[in-house]
Amino acid sequence: MSTDRKISVDGREINLTVWVGEMPAALPDLSGEDWRDSANDSADNDIDSIYRFALADGRWLDVESTQGCPIAAQVLESSESIASHVREWYHDCDDAEWLSCWGLDPLLDEPADDWDGPCRVWCEPQYHAGTCGAPQPGFIREENSEAIREFATRAEAQAYIDEYYSAPSAYDGIKACNVLSHGQYAADKLTLVQAG
Repeated sequence: MSTDRKISVDGREINLTVWVGEMPAALPDLSGEDWRDSANDSADNDIDSIYRFALADGRWLDVESTQGCPIAAQVLESSESIASHVREWYHDCDDAEWLSCWGLDPLLDEPADDWDGPCRVWCEPQYHAGTCGAPQPGFIREENSEAIREFATRAEAQAYIDEYYSAPSAYDGIKACNVLSHGQYAADKLTLVQAG
């Protein structure tokens, strides 16, 4: 059973969720404007953020903020990663894409050598940091659709990847994947992923 206690973060009172009887002996001082700088780890998706602080008893204090404003705090066991915490939040996209937009490992399931079931293709755009409007990593979509494209077999997905890297462009001797957009420094990196 959990209960909420109050904690002050940058002068703002927010709820701290803890299990009854498990209040940490000491919490980090988060009263100043630079409290984010003392975090042991953090992740963000440009709107929401998580700042993680190590506690003396081996657990972690996670402070969540939205648009820079702290809104909640929670004490977590040391075994839970920020990625695990973020995956529990509501999101209306695939887990891999959700984690990627936080700058976290997308946890892709690359197929075993003998797998020939349904597959997807993960696309990781190669753009310089800070490029305005750079596309985000994600799965290849069906043409003119937001639906993730699923290939019936590994061979079909691999053929899509091979075509991407070998298709000619309108420029003599230059492959289409090497005709780059503003801010792009290399062809997109495509990865075969087991579906389902």
